[in-house]
Amino acid sequence: MRYDRRVMNELESHPFTPYLRRLLAFTRKSLSTILRSEYFSAALILFGLSFLVFGRALVRPNLMISGSDFTQFYFWESFTRAELVQWRLPQWNPFFFSGYPFFANPQMMVFYPPSWFLRFFPLDYSFGLGMMLHIGWAGLGMYAVIRNQNMSRAAAFTSAITFMLSGVVITHIKGGHLEWIYSIAWLPWVVWAWSRTLNLQGFRNLEGLWNALIAGIVTAMMFLAGAARIAAVAEAMVIVLGVWWLVTHLTGFVHSASLRDASQNLSGVVLRIFIGAITMIGIAAPQLLPSLEFASLSSRVNGLPLECANNLSITLSDFAFFGLARSPFDPFFEWERNGYVGAMAITLAMIGLANPNRAKWLWIGWGAVGFLLSVGPSSPVYPLARDLIPGLAVIRQPFTFIVMIAFALAGLAGLGMERVVDSPRRWHVWMAGALLLIALVFDVMLYRERPQSYDPTFYGWMSWLASPDRSCRI
Repeated sequence: MRYDRRVMNELESHPFTPYLRRLLAFTRKSLSTILRSEYFSAALILFGLSFLVFGRALVRPNLMISGSDFTQFYFWESFTRAELVQWRLPQWNPFFFSGYPFFANPQMMVFYPPSWFLRFFPLDYSFGLGMMLHIGWAGLGMYAVIRNQNMSRAAAFTSAITFMLSGVVITHIKGGHLEWIYSIAWLPWVVWAWSRTLNLQGFRNLEGLWNALIAGIVTAMMFLAGAARIAAVAEAMVIVLGVWWLVTHLTGFVHSASLRDASQNLSGVVLRIFIGAITMIGIAAPQLLPSLEFASLSSRVNGLPLECANNLSITLSDFAFFGLARSPFDPFFEWERNGYVGAMAITLAMIGLANPNRAKWLWIGWGAVGFLLSVGPSSPVYPLARDLIPGLAVIRQPFTFIVMIAFALAGLAGLGMERVVDSPRRWHVWMAGALLLIALVFDVMLYRERPQSYDPTFYGWMSWLASPDRSCRI
């Protein structure tokens, strides 16, 4: 007992003991703050919903979520792990034709930090776990975007669930497009981060610098995740965000009491954008530099001919996918054209158009620009954008921009839910409830129909995920 007391006295008198106590107190306070945060509870709900989709593959490691292009990711990841175990960067893959510059392709995700975490798990677990975490992350990002616009939690959950389980996300699971799912999970976070960066508040303290650094980090994460096409979508969305911000603040600049203050505010925004861009380039440089060098050897380096986009654009019939659980036709590149959000979300989006919140014009702008770009050469906007937006000419599929439409519908659905919840007139609530009930019955009736032998729809993919005999054993 004397010995224990002596040891305790020595510890009490140690010069580092006060610092250790402060660290423990700070850690305890931080954990308590996180556990009580609304984002923690939202993460539990959204990641739990994502687990319902992938739980079967996670608890049974001999079953793997797979798709038409999944096999290549399996062998790419196997080769990457084999090289890293030997403490070598997988620079060259000798098993592909006469050799292949391996990590120059961003789809390998060699430098993607979440992949470092997933490589601690066996291959049988890592793919299902990775998709589950990223789809939940996409939902949480959408939740953050809506809450950043000062809308209710009901609106945030509506938009988050609509986007994370939409056709632009879920259908790519069966396509085996792992890099698409990983990259699209960062899209809401890119919008959230750059929205905060453009905020005029916080320039004179560390808040503005911190927002710019976060914007650069999340944008770099999207590129490192491997899908360059999603990076092009994010670029277009940030441009629309910047135009909307400039229009909404132009009046304040013109009528500013001091021209000096207005110029300082504007220069502060430009500086934050510059810091965010430099941060993004710096973090993505290990992947960006070899990818650009490799891309310079591609036939796409000077852009693809405009006529190549004709068959890879959205047609008017493809828009049936947004509200119909089962399409009456067989589309070409079915998972690329599937923007399903459901009849309920579309009904809420229509109600959201009546929301007085001026942020609705931003969502409408994203949807309108996404439509004009996704229809390809049928619109004069796409050819013009190819010339003005760097890198867009090498994207051979205009239907990629259907992501912007689904994203906008999810946001408008949140605005619609906000309108329903805050409506002071009871008959508005009853009418909206009746419309939503009709939409729900419409969805369920279509879901209950006998599936076709080949069903490239949202519910077809969900049924495929739920069927144990369609999982790929490897």
